[in-house]
Amino acid sequence: MKYRVIILDLDGTLLNTDEMIIAVFNELYQLYRGGILTPKEEIYYFSGPPLSETMKKEFIDQDPAFMVKEFSRLTPKYLAKTVTLYKDADETLKYFKKRGLKLAVVTNKLKKPPIEVLNLFDLTSLFDIVIALEDVEKGKPAPEGILKVLEKLNITDKKTAIYVGDNEVDYQVALKAGVDSALVVWGPRILDNKLTPTVKIKSYKELKRYVEKS
Repeated sequence: MKYRVIILDLDGTLLNTDEMIIAVFNELYQLYRGGILTPKEEIYYFSGPPLSETMKKEFIDQDPAFMVKEFSRLTPKYLAKTVTLYKDADETLKYFKKRGLKLAVVTNKLKKPPIEVLNLFDLTSLFDIVIALEDVEKGKPAPEGILKVLEKLNITDKKTAIYVGDNEVDYQVALKAGVDSALVVWGPRILDNKLTPTVKIKSYKELKRYVEKS
């Protein structure tokens, strides 16, 4: 195997958080936008871009930094009821660890919600590092998070790292960081056919096979 580190996005990649994100935003709309909702088909695409940018567009009368904190505050309320782990994800991650690979998360969320959700599924111990929004000056698609992972894990050959995500922002961040990219094709988000990741995968078993053969 050529890969030494697998870096994952969280929402829509490792965890199905779509219903949680919809529930949190619907509550935020009630609190800060007079109950005027955004269709869930649009909320699906909030997973990816920096949360502060989404807040700036969705709540034009509120401070984006405050709204990001409000999102983080409300997240635990919906975690256990709405978040699920994608099929075969935990078995695949445990297999990678047994083979000596490093595992990391790079997310555009504040650190508290990702840690809480990883704890919920007993996954925290599998990851060598979690890079969240407060750990970087610029979130994805800026490459800082991935580059920080490589630095902290002493990975000097970028081609021994692969970033796994579910949207165009994830594709762009891998491209800018100079690492390989895997885009998952499950979930409600439609990927632009113009995106050319290193590989597209339909399941965690498929990711395992790809990494094994690399």
